Amino acid sequence: MSEDLKKLYQAVLMERQKSTLGFQKREDAQHIIEAYNPVCGDQFQIYLDIENGFLQKVSYHGYGCAVSKASSSLLVESLSAKSLVDCRSQLQYFYQCMDGKETQPPEIYEALAMSKNFPGRQQCATLSWDAIQEFLLNEKGT
Repeated sequence: MSEDLKKLYQAVLMERQKSTLGFQKREDAQHIIEAYNPVCGDQFQIYLDIENGFLQKVSYHGYGCAVSKASSSLLVESLSAKSLVDCRSQLQYFYQCMDGKETQPPEIYEALAMSKNFPGRQQCATLSWDAIQEFLLNEKGT
């Protein structure tokens, strides 16, 4: 990986992980999803409220590395106030970006996709997304 790509990865992720967007503990949420990476210890709770087929409110709380925190913040931004159908499409798009199948992904997705070049970091990048995807696959009526 070139030095320019490493710098992009670091700059984009460090800026995003500082964001407090969606970083909110909500014990009263309809659904609380656990996202845990036993390899590195990253652990988040994702809080969801679903109404009439829409994710009305999404937030997360917990701790993790810059990659998992940046990715969780992006998840909140990407899925908030979207229909469950749109959420599934957004999840598919995220995974395509992570797999390098999108030719012009947004910069933050591109930076997260570069995590595969760092041992053990790809799981950090997909941690919260994997938890939401599993929840949507298993949730009846969604």
